Parts: sequence; C-alpha cells; structure tokens
Amino acid sequence: CFIKNMSSLKQKAQKLQDLLQNNGREGVKKIVPEEFNEYGVHLWVLVHGFQGNSQDMKMIKNNIALVFPEVMFLMSSANEDHTEGDIREMGVRLAQEINTHINQYCPGNSLSKISFIAHSLGGLICRAALPYLEEHKSKLFNFMTLSSPHLGYMYNQ
Repeated sequence: CFIKNMSSLKQKAQKLQDLLQNNGREGVKKIVPEEFNEYGVHLWVLVHGFQGNSQDMKMIKNNIALVFPEVMFLMSSANEDHTEGDIREMGVRLAQEINTHINQYCPGNSLSKISFIAHSLGGLICRAALPYLEEHKSKLFNFMTLSSPHLGYMYNQ
C-alpha cells in the first residue's frame, strides 16, 4: 500500500514540476481526438487584473492542473500592457485571444467546456468579452472572479 501511494506521489510531483517549468503557452500542443476524454476538452481561461500579467494566475493554474490534469489552460496575455484602457476594448482583445486559442488548439468539436477565473479588473474584462463569444455560448461552464468590482468602486464620488 505504501509503495503504491509513493508511486502516485512521485507521479504528482513530476506533473507539478512539469507545470512549473511549462508556464503559459510553452509546450501547448494541438489536441487530437485520441487525447481527450469522452466528454471533450475543458478550457480554463485565467485572466489577470489591473497592471498584471499572465503569470499572476500561475499558482491557481498549477493547483487546478493537479486536481484536473486533463484540462487545457489559456493564461491570457492579450491585455498585459493595456489594463489602463477601455474595458470594452480589453474584452474584445480577450475574446479574440480565446477564439484564436480555440481555433489553434481545439480542432473540430473537441472543446466541450469553457471556464473563467479572473482577478480584479480581469473579472470585468471577462464580462466584457462574453458578448463576443456568442458562438461558444453553449460551452460556457464556470465563471469565477476574485475581488472584482462588479458593482463599481465604493469610494468613487
């Protein structure tokens, strides 16, 4: 029993090490039908906040990947240098990035679910992107935001 658990622990440690070395898009490959489970590919889109970058969400990505190793990630970088602009424009850029990623890495009908995790301003950017993702409406699955000001800014006069 101990040896079996040790083997499983080594496999998980190796996966974590691979994830840490493989940040962002490096090593992303196209999915072929034999490589996704019977339910299809689940794409998680992680969106940083104000003045952030794609690596801000790396710890969340690594933790999700340990629990769900078969999912695919998009660490959004479309707005890295543009978080002080118009939220609608940032939403358009995010939607374009998502569509490009899906077309490149999820051929045919291999994509089954799209989930979002966003921090701060990233939550508003995700909301702004949703109208531009109409063709994927049936695949939207989770939408989680952390510290996003959906109701506005309390100290704004």
